[in-house]
Amino acid sequence: MIPSSSKEGTFIITEGDIGYYLYISAEGKYEVLRDGKWVSSFGPGVVFGELAILYKAKRFASIRAMSDVKYWKLDRKVFQKIMIETGRKEQDDNMRFLSSVSIFRDISKPILYKISDLLRREFYKTNSYIIKQGERGDKFYIIRGGTVTVTKKDADGHSIKVGILKRGDYFGEKALLTEERRLASIIANDPGTECLALDKASFLSFIGPVESLQKSSQVAEPIIPPTAVVKSVTESKKNSTETKSELPREMQSRTDELMEMRKTSESAAQRQSGTSDTPMNGDRSSSSTTCTETPSIGRKHSIKSSEGDKPKPRKRSGVDGGKFELKDVQIETYPKDKVTLDALKDAVMANDFLKNIMDTERLDLIVNCMIPSSSKEGTFIITEGDIGYYLYISAEGKYEVLRDGKWVSSFGPGVVFGELAILYKAKRFASIRAMSDVKYWKLDRKVFQKIMIETGRKEQDDNMRFLSSVSIFRDISKPILYKISDLLRREFYKTNSYIIKQGERGDKFYIIRGGTVTVTKKDADGHSIKVGILKRGDYFGEKALLTEERRLASIIANDPGTECLALDKASFLSFIGPVESLQKSSQVAEPIIPQTTVVKSEYSHIALEELELVGTLGVGGFGRVELVQYRNKETFALKYLKKIDMVQQQQQEHVYNEKNIMAQCNCEFIIKLYATFKDNKYLYFLMEPCLGGDFMGKHRRFDEKISRFFTACVVAAFEYLHTRNIVYRDLKPENLMLDAKGYVKLIDFGFAKTIGHSQKTWTFAGTPEYVAPEIILNKGHDRAVDYWALGIFIHELLVGKPPFRGKDHLKTYTLILRGIESVDMPSRIPKKAQDLIKRLCRQIPAARLGYQKQGIAEIKSHTWFTKFEWEKLKNKTLTAPLVQTVKHPTDLSNFDDCPSDRDEPQDETSGWDRDF
Repeated sequence: MIPSSSKEGTFIITEGDIGYYLYISAEGKYEVLRDGKWVSSFGPGVVFGELAILYKAKRFASIRAMSDVKYWKLDRKVFQKIMIETGRKEQDDNMRFLSSVSIFRDISKPILYKISDLLRREFYKTNSYIIKQGERGDKFYIIRGGTVTVTKKDADGHSIKVGILKRGDYFGEKALLTEERRLASIIANDPGTECLALDKASFLSFIGPVESLQKSSQVAEPIIPPTAVVKSVTESKKNSTETKSELPREMQSRTDELMEMRKTSESAAQRQSGTSDTPMNGDRSSSSTTCTETPSIGRKHSIKSSEGDKPKPRKRSGVDGGKFELKDVQIETYPKDKVTLDALKDAVMANDFLKNIMDTERLDLIVNCMIPSSSKEGTFIITEGDIGYYLYISAEGKYEVLRDGKWVSSFGPGVVFGELAILYKAKRFASIRAMSDVKYWKLDRKVFQKIMIETGRKEQDDNMRFLSSVSIFRDISKPILYKISDLLRREFYKTNSYIIKQGERGDKFYIIRGGTVTVTKKDADGHSIKVGILKRGDYFGEKALLTEERRLASIIANDPGTECLALDKASFLSFIGPVESLQKSSQVAEPIIPQTTVVKSEYSHIALEELELVGTLGVGGFGRVELVQYRNKETFALKYLKKIDMVQQQQQEHVYNEKNIMAQCNCEFIIKLYATFKDNKYLYFLMEPCLGGDFMGKHRRFDEKISRFFTACVVAAFEYLHTRNIVYRDLKPENLMLDAKGYVKLIDFGFAKTIGHSQKTWTFAGTPEYVAPEIILNKGHDRAVDYWALGIFIHELLVGKPPFRGKDHLKTYTLILRGIESVDMPSRIPKKAQDLIKRLCRQIPAARLGYQKQGIAEIKSHTWFTKFEWEKLKNKTLTAPLVQTVKHPTDLSNFDDCPSDRDEPQDETSGWDRDF
């Protein structure tokens, strides 16, 4: 820290200036001023201005010397360098410690980095026990500072000193390998001991058994994927939508952590989101913030348009897996020897994301379909900015990662890279170049998706066949069996483990999917007698769905283990109801779907040239939204989309979906579409204006009352859509706008889709933080994804951020697959809201609240909505808790300034929009 001084009356910090230093007062007296008014005063020994050490930020108050003063100051760059270098040194020390441990000696460096991330510092006072002889061990320790004494008890129970351990020594490693009790006690010496501790539970859940690591130590390399996170505003001028590369941990800078702190402190309009778009009245716009003048509309007066900088990025992009015909994709296998197959499987299963979406059949198919490829030294295998179509696994040679032409890291064989490409089209965020002649394997996205879809369908067909063979389900209709099959969960039981025990109360029914089981019963003397063997396709425990009887026999898994499909009674009853009622009404009628008709518009007579431009409401990747006025009377939101961009980014089907679905909707909680137009350059949507503005506005989060009201508006919109078999698929705050009364309306129907009753769709669609597990897993999805998104939405309303947020899209998807139970709910979320979020975000779609037998009524009757006046909401007689001022029909005060863009798109006259 640098010694400094100031005279009485001098401003050490001036409100509004950018801060670069942290200060500590040493002598004299100081006063705090805000807006020129006195707030408080302080003397020596006070830290102030500390936000400046994290990032550039305007000072929120002034600090003035009330006397001659002395103080110390520290520059942000120095602080950050200290943090980064000490962090790296600590990581290097941890790696060195780990490398010296015998059980980790043969494990690859990337996996050691993962293990080092699990280490936690613990300090023990003098003479305190770190471990005690005879206790069960659950932690392994490395001494980071100080010493310890090792003692053992003799035959008489007296403690005998057997040694001293110092910095760098380790103990308790057997806790990671076995269930044995501690063989000695370890006691901290004066002045205390600092240890690095690794607990077994975290180790096993994050890394896996030590033995499996040692076997696969040469293939479990870190992942280097280009994954989708959008760059900053300044970077987006080069390229607005790209994919960020996940790098080996040794190349990750602590600067990332500091940047993360910066992101979390920004306003809701700039919170970490993976996009670069400003919200539009109905535009999912994902690739640019370009604004364009509308040539066909006269400008009446531009209230909110400027020639300044581009608007701040706001909107999280939705991602779309695109559409392709399965029949057009051929699954071809390529010969590989066992060593190669094992290496490829190990690489896939070492990938944090891929291992979550694999089963044995999928894994076998994927590695067998990988195509052998090679490149010469200096060749680019992946080029930054290109659209990705392949996943790769390195086989031979050395590779380097480049970003913006600069070297980032290098890697060798056994590394998965480019894996985001197997989910959907995404621009590569880094280049991969061969540093030598290299060989690798690659897999096309369409082949991967066909494998995922066909294995998912095959699994569902198998489940249906299994269920049809069960006596209690034999007379039940196929649609209901499909619902039951959605509730089945895979469970694996090790050899000799009990699946059910005789005498216990039953709460699950099982079908054997793989392996065999032994059935035993106890005789009158209590001896177990083997009474039979059950194999694949057999079932047991079905009475648990019918009665409260205790189990009449025990079922034990045989070697090498047994995989079962399990159906638990609670989920079954809440989703389906009693078996008896099913059997009586096995041909139960499908729900009544309101007739699909286009809503007649009262403004269908308006022509495009009759509209005059008032100002800009928002901008997005394919165009912008303007406020327009018809003959000095009514105002409308006019969204127009660049046709050439729609074609180039293959959005034609989405824009037709949006038009057709919006034309069917007449709901107070959904933005109304009045007319559409087209010319050679644009498609136009004439819609009702929502002049209350951006849903989040200047708010980062809301209190419980406001959050409940906004959630209720979304529930009402979903109720309307779902009764018409429409799935929305893109709920997020950016897709909601406020009307003049403070009610929320759903906008942007680009990802919405009509899905028949008991049917599913397989396209990857949604916003990364909001997508449901079944979308990531390619299992097929339906309206249950909207209930998952509703749970995420409630969390974001109350906390200011969604529960699943990784540094890139793949990390986000990995967190989603771990489930809501892995999320620590912040204390600011009320318990009833926590319960609702967890019930909406269940991993099994059929178990989610809203999807069960009472439908969306179960959400409305949840305790979080106790006393909520749903009928008043429906009639819009309930007073909204947050109303933005709208002074007149052309008031744009609730919208940001937007620039004009004089770049005119080229004509697009292919005729794909002839029915628009």
